Amino acid sequence: MSLIYFETPYFLVYDLIEKAKIHKINPERVLEPSAGRGRIVTTLKKFNPNLIITAVESDEANCKFLRDTCPWIDVLQMDFMNTNFSTKFD
Repeated sequence: MSLIYFETPYFLVYDLIEKAKIHKINPERVLEPSAGRGRIVTTLKKFNPNLIITAVESDEANCKFLRDTCPWIDVLQMDFMNTNFSTKFD
């Protein structure tokens, strides 16, 4: 069963990236706690091809979509509220 999710509009994704540039934020490792279909992380990757991305998503269909279309993302199917990472993210 797929959950209802809301994709982040692209204009907000680009606004987020522009604000990060203004504040000179240039991450190397990113954690996306609710990836959906990956609009934020795929756009970030276009601006920073060396970015290492871990995406958490609870919906099975969205995880499959991300794994099929974005093999460079480490996709974890789980509830973000139940995660405990030893890895540090920027």
